[in-house]
This record gives sequence, structure tokens and C-alpha cells, in this order.
Amino acid sequence: MESVFYTDRQVDFDMLEAFTPGQIRRIAPMEHERWVREHQAMGWKKSDFYRQIPVPCNADEKSYRIMLREQRRGHRMAMDGELTQERILMNYQGFMSEYGREADYQAFNSILKLMLQFDGLRIYQFADD
Repeated sequence: MESVFYTDRQVDFDMLEAFTPGQIRRIAPMEHERWVREHQAMGWKKSDFYRQIPVPCNADEKSYRIMLREQRRGHRMAMDGELTQERILMNYQGFMSEYGREADYQAFNSILKLMLQFDGLRIYQFADD
């Protein structure tokens, strides 16, 4: 099993260039839990109403639906009620198709590059003994 840490300095460890699928499988459910709790705290509700509202003729459909979702704070992956780790994990597993897992993989690896570019943060890894 590998451990990782981050710093803004160059150190004598291997810099993590990309997360492996195994690392992402461990991290993604925790990130989903963080996302769900954050959105509930901001007042978001479970909803996909924005998919059912007709798009005006002169509007870009994707942008229009994103605007509606943000304004009304409704999202299909948001959760209502008491949030337990078990409920959140079931929510995550219910929504994560093969396409979703691939999207997670791309997003997590993009974050590595952005952290280095904008914050100077590097993630290093070392093997646990």
C-alpha cells in the first residue's frame, strides 16, 4: 500500500504524476461524501427538475440547464435527510457508471496538474513497509 503527502517543496520522493485507478477507487467515495455534505450545508436538494424545463430557442441548452440547477440549488446527486456514511456510499455507487468512473479518473488527475501550476503543491508517494 502506498502513502501520499503533499508539500510545496521538492523532496527526495517520487512525485505522483497521476493517480492509479485503485487510488481513485479509494479516494472518490470520500470526495463524494465531502461533496454531498457541503451541498446539503449550502441548502441544495435532491432534484433533476432542470432537465424537465423547456430550453428557450435562443439558449445554449447545457449552459441554460446549469444556470437553472445553480439558481434553484437542485442536483440529482444531492441528498435530503440525515446523512450517514452508508447512505452516501449507496448514493455514490448508484450513480457511478463506467462513464462516471472515467470522469472521476480524468478530474482527479487534472487536479494534480492544477495544484502544481497554481499553488506550487506537489503530491509525493512512498511505499509503506
